[in-house]
Amino acid sequence: MSEYDIPDFIGPYHIGSLIIETDNSMIYESFHPSRCEKLAIKLIKKDGVNPQIIDDECLLMKEIQNDQIMHAYDIFDLLHYRCIVMPLATGGDLFEYIAANSGMEEHAACQVIHTALTAIQYLHSLDIWHRDIKPENFLLLDDSIVDPNVCLADLGYAKRIPPGEKSSDYLGTPIYAAPEIHQKIPYDKSVDIWSLGVTMYVTLSGQSPFSNDDPYEMVYQIINGIYDFDDPAFDEISEEAKDLIRCMMQKDPSRRITIEAALMHPWFQVFFPDHAKPRLERSTANAMRFETPYDEAEDYVEGDYQEF
Repeated sequence: MSEYDIPDFIGPYHIGSLIIETDNSMIYESFHPSRCEKLAIKLIKKDGVNPQIIDDECLLMKEIQNDQIMHAYDIFDLLHYRCIVMPLATGGDLFEYIAANSGMEEHAACQVIHTALTAIQYLHSLDIWHRDIKPENFLLLDDSIVDPNVCLADLGYAKRIPPGEKSSDYLGTPIYAAPEIHQKIPYDKSVDIWSLGVTMYVTLSGQSPFSNDDPYEMVYQIINGIYDFDDPAFDEISEEAKDLIRCMMQKDPSRRITIEAALMHPWFQVFFPDHAKPRLERSTANAMRFETPYDEAEDYVEGDYQEF
C-alpha cells in the first residue's frame, strides 16, 4: 500500500509527509487545524495484524496518561486501517542517535535512563509489563543533543499481568531479552529491568554487550550473564554507571535490582543531585515470540541452536 492511497484529510487531521512505513503500518506527520498542533498518526493495516493485538495495544495507549510513554490522543477506524493519533517525535529513535554518535555522553545517557526507569515504573504501577525494552523503542521528541527528551513507545508486546502472577509468553527482541525468556522459564516484570540494563550498556558505549556474530553464542552469553566493560569505550564511563548496569543485568531475577532501588542509585546522584567491542547493529531480529527452548542452557552444545 503506497502513501498515495491516503487522503489529504482524515477526519479533522491534515495528513503530511510519511515518516516511516512497515509491512503492517504507516506513520505520517499530521496537523490539527483547530488545535494548531503537529501530531503523528499511525495507520495500522487491520488485515495484516491479529485484531486482538491491535485492540490490546490501543486500549493500553488510551489508558496511559504519562508524557514519558507514547499515548493516544484519538483512535478510530478508517476503512481497513486502525488510526492512532499520538505525539509527534521529531528526533528519531534512540538507536539512530547512538549509531550516529557512537554512543551518548554519560550526562545525557543518565537523563535518558532515568526517564526510562520512571516510564517503566509507571507501567508497572498499572501492572503493565512492556516486554520489548530496547533503544529502538525510545523516541526522541525533539532534536536536542545536550538535553535529550525521550518517551517509551511500541506497546505491541505490552500486557497487563495480575499481581503475583508470572508470564509464559516468551517474546521480545533476542539480544535484549532476559535470560529466563531464552530459557523459557516463567518470568516476572523484572525482565523489563534486564532489557533496560542492556539498553543502558548500548547507550553509553555504542556497542552490544553480547555477540552479534554467532546467535547461539549470543544466547549462551545472555543465559550465563557473560559480558564485560573491557572495551576502551568504557574507559571514561563512571564506576557508578557500570555498577547500575551490573545490578540490572543480573541473570538471577531474584537478585536483579528493583525499579525503586534503581531510581535511588548513586549514578543519578552524580549527575542529578536533586534526583535521588562487539559491534553495534540495529537488531535484524525483530521482536518475536520465542519458539526455541533452551532447557540445557548451561551447556554449550553445538547444533542445539535453531535460528530465530
